[in-house]
Amino acid sequence: MKKVEIIAGILFAIGLCMSMLLVSGGNFLFIISSGFLCVFYFGFSTFLIHDIPFKNIFKKDLVNTSIKIRSINSRMLGWVFAVTILGILFKTMIWMGATLYLAVGLIGLGTLGLISSYNNAKNPTSYYKAIIQRVGIWGILGLISLSISNSAIIIFRYRNYPEYLQAWEKAKADPQNKDLWKKVYEERAKVWKNK
Repeated sequence: MKKVEIIAGILFAIGLCMSMLLVSGGNFLFIISSGFLCVFYFGFSTFLIHDIPFKNIFKKDLVNTSIKIRSINSRMLGWVFAVTILGILFKTMIWMGATLYLAVGLIGLGTLGLISSYNNAKNPTSYYKAIIQRVGIWGILGLISLSISNSAIIIFRYRNYPEYLQAWEKAKADPQNKDLWKKVYEERAKVWKNK
């Protein structure tokens, strides 16, 4: 399970970099890897955090009392990871709702991270260390995404296309003008046509 998580995480990072650098196929890879990570964390977080191999997931005698008690925490953690990843995806792609996803995800990560840190201080186990590591990674990425403005992302992404940036800034100054936004879409099409 950890190998799948690591491979998906690497594809997520590569897709993010490719998307920000406007490399052809970068958006596709970033969206697919983000979606896979969301489903993976949402569905398999309990098994991942408890370090249960994939081949043992469907065994009936697998779930003992301690796993049942921690299962709710692991499920919530998987949900929070998925929401945070969606927030990062939405922010990078400049889609509506990114701030909400990131806020909900980061509040959840902070809460579960504090609870796990407290429990780890009382009773250090690999279970809590695994949670704290993942909370740290996704929390940092979420905070970075939340702190970067959409304008900064667009300016960085299209830094080599001044015509697009000029059209976008004019449209941003007058958001009700449909002709200016039409020009933005035309310039964006030119960017991708030249790729």
